[in-house]
Amino acid sequence: MRIYFIGNDGITLCREAPTTVNDGEVAVASKEELHAAPLSGKRLLALWNALPVSKSGGRSVTAGH
Repeated sequence: MRIYFIGNDGITLCREAPTTVNDGEVAVASKEELHAAPLSGKRLLALWNALPVSKSGGRSVTAGH
């Protein structure tokens, strides 16, 4: 399972859930958990803009992987 660990310094992909999550950090494993996470629109936009752009189809292709 892929766990996305969203911290103050960006997104980290992990295979297992972190043992501790500090204030301001979020661990999500599904789209539903991401929607329920306490992230502002401004923070989500910053995360989206930080994703690498794939030469084969843009961010939407990269985000699906």
